[in-house]
Amino acid sequence: MSTFRALIADDDPDDRMLALRELRKEWPDAEAFEVCDAAGLEEALSGPQPQLVVTDSSLRFTDGLSILRDVRARWPDVPVVMLTGTGSAEVAVEALKSGLDDYVLKHHVSRLGASVRGVVDRRARELEARTALAESEERFRALADSSSLLIWITDADNRVTFVNRGWLDFTGRTLEQELGFGWLEGVHPDERDAVARQVLEYERSGRPYALRYRILDAAGEYRTLVDSGSPRLAADGTLLGYAGTSLDITDQLRAESARVEAEVLLTTALEAAPVGLGFVDRDLRYVRVNEALAEFHGSPVDAHLGRKAGQILEPLGLDLDAVYRRVLDTGVSVHDVDIETAVAGARRRFRAGYHPVRVHDEIVGVAVVAVETTERDLLEAQLLQAQKLEAVGRLAAGLAHDFNNLLGVIDGYASLIAEALPEGDERRAQALEISRASMRGADLTRSLLVFSRQKVVAERDIDLCRLVAELARMLERLVPDDVELTIDLGDEPAVVCADAGRLEQVIVNLVVNAVDAIRAGGRISVRVRPRGQDVVLEVEDTGVGIAEEALPLLFEPFFTTKEQGTGLGLSTAYGIVKQAGGQLHVTSTVGAGSTFTVLLPRVDRPAATPLDEVAVREPLGARGGGETILVAEDNDLLRRLIRSVLEQAGFTVVTVEDGAKALEAILEHGPPAAVVADVEMPGMGGIELARRLDRLHPHVRVLLMSGYTAADEIHHLAKRDFLQKPFTPADLVARVRELLDR
Repeated sequence: MSTFRALIADDDPDDRMLALRELRKEWPDAEAFEVCDAAGLEEALSGPQPQLVVTDSSLRFTDGLSILRDVRARWPDVPVVMLTGTGSAEVAVEALKSGLDDYVLKHHVSRLGASVRGVVDRRARELEARTALAESEERFRALADSSSLLIWITDADNRVTFVNRGWLDFTGRTLEQELGFGWLEGVHPDERDAVARQVLEYERSGRPYALRYRILDAAGEYRTLVDSGSPRLAADGTLLGYAGTSLDITDQLRAESARVEAEVLLTTALEAAPVGLGFVDRDLRYVRVNEALAEFHGSPVDAHLGRKAGQILEPLGLDLDAVYRRVLDTGVSVHDVDIETAVAGARRRFRAGYHPVRVHDEIVGVAVVAVETTERDLLEAQLLQAQKLEAVGRLAAGLAHDFNNLLGVIDGYASLIAEALPEGDERRAQALEISRASMRGADLTRSLLVFSRQKVVAERDIDLCRLVAELARMLERLVPDDVELTIDLGDEPAVVCADAGRLEQVIVNLVVNAVDAIRAGGRISVRVRPRGQDVVLEVEDTGVGIAEEALPLLFEPFFTTKEQGTGLGLSTAYGIVKQAGGQLHVTSTVGAGSTFTVLLPRVDRPAATPLDEVAVREPLGARGGGETILVAEDNDLLRRLIRSVLEQAGFTVVTVEDGAKALEAILEHGPPAAVVADVEMPGMGGIELARRLDRLHPHVRVLLMSGYTAADEIHHLAKRDFLQKPFTPADLVARVRELLDR
């Protein structure tokens, strides 16, 4: 440790000795350069810098204030303490104003050491702070000057105190020219006064602000800047000024203006063109389509955007992916492609050309130019009808979703009540009746989903006779009062392996088709019979019949013989039957009626037990071993039921309202043993949650559940563990147990 050196100026050697003695109480090795005359003072000031100066207020050759000024001029940071016996208040005040660090009376000389210690420490802290501040400012300047941003700082009077090198390079002016309010000289004359006013108003508010204006750059061009300013506050909240950045958005504004202009020109050209025009990207998704081309395809413009060409064209019987790929791969146009299709029951022809679209020599897509070569008179009416059916389907699917949640809660609690009551208890029987009624309600929701065509395909062994019987009431509602409906099911089981909901859709479509063809007083017959290796479903009507030339086209998409028909009902039924491994035929006599015959492969197994007879009234069976199950379900009632069932079965349960909160819970508490999640939830649904967990925690099993699933999500569920709503408590526990034991 270096020796503490002090300069002591005093006429009295005893006082100098006393001062040194007090200093050595704090610094035992303290040394003093003693000054008793002018020569000694001059020698001391020309020598090494001491760590402290102690002076009397009045000496024979000078006074303490003069010594203070000389020391400050020579060593600004050296602390000075006045030790005097006069005790003059005026001298003390004047000295303190001149930068004296402390004032000690000689008869209190014992205070000198502590006083000096405090002064020295304070000075050291101040020096350290100034040094740190200087280093910080230097680092900031270096960082600011190396930044591509335009950076500025103002003081509390709105004067610019700093701009970085980027600002100076941008404006082509010097730092001196920009400081204070000099920067305003470069602002466009039309905006200068308003900008100065706005800056003053913003900075008086003490809040962050953004300001846009034009300013002259180094090349003599007015560029548009956006200032973003934030207040600089002292520790006590006092506004010190603002710091901010300026962003040159001139090129962005020009690009946006050019883009808007090009967009307007392109849109005008597209819509004014008498031909169909469209653009497809490299993924074969439509990015632009004009009204004419959309009309050719029989779908609105919005229905094209973002969708693959195949999704639009395949229902029309078209497969043009190979043409698109050829253009993308070779960069050569394909001309004069003659296309014939049936849109909404009408044969249509148009000629199309497909041309590569290049951006910077890269092929980014295909432009389609199509000219219709046939009349277009029925398409709008048929499209409107299709949209109405789609709306009905969406409504039905939404109702089924909510209804299934309620049915699940009703059946779940009824089953729990029944399980808690002993055999023979009348209340148990009543609870079971409630549960059976809820399962019959589930059958109704399946009927609703016939209209939506948005449900998971779940094949099982079905007695077709029983299925038609359960559907009878709904069919009666579809048939007018002046038309007779007969249902002949026979006594022999007619078991097939198929999805019940999709078969219901076939039956409903065939009956609706018969209703549309029949007059008052007519008859519709629905028959089911086993026949050899097949089960036969027949829907016969005494309607107007079908012309012979229309029979080969009857099952093609959009073909219809009815004014208000969509051409989708029979084609949909045909597709479902073919997917189930069956056949659909029609025989008809004009004026006498038609018979639609469905042949489905017969199975020798007994039909699966219907939901309202499932032995869910049995005890829960499978049990948990304390494993943690995370449940994500947005329906409060169903969420509480699932929690109750799983906890009663011995699991530890955590519940959340959606997928995002499920991820938060896992982040906070760690992964659970399994996750049970609804497919349809606000924000993040079950499918997206499962995808995230596949990446984050692939060992966590996920059981998805739903009473209705959107069509674009159905194919995802085929690869997932899935539980159809409504389900029974026993089903839920068994599936969770199976998941954990796998």
